[in-house]
Amino acid sequence: MQPVQIDNSLNVRGVVHSQPPNNVNPTGNPTIQQNRIPNFPPLQSLPPPPNPPEHPATEQERQMQIQYEQWLYSQQQVLTMHLKCYETEVHKLRKIKKV
Repeated sequence: MQPVQIDNSLNVRGVVHSQPPNNVNPTGNPTIQQNRIPNFPPLQSLPPPPNPPEHPATEQERQMQIQYEQWLYSQQQVLTMHLKCYETEVHKLRKIKKV
């Protein structure tokens, strides 16, 4: 007797797939990917410089304050970028949920 080969491919909308696409179940209906992890840029957090004095008196203290403010600005930019990524992902998920 010869071994029997079983065809494990799925026929979805006239196209034969060995596995269903990520967003289509075997019945051909789109599905929401529950375990989908978005690919966000890495959070690039630099260690904070020492806190500057409240009332800088010398040039060195002013430079410390300028360095700290530059660090705060760069952190704000990184966090704003991540916030936009998360908002975009939430918007996409809400669109999928409406469908």
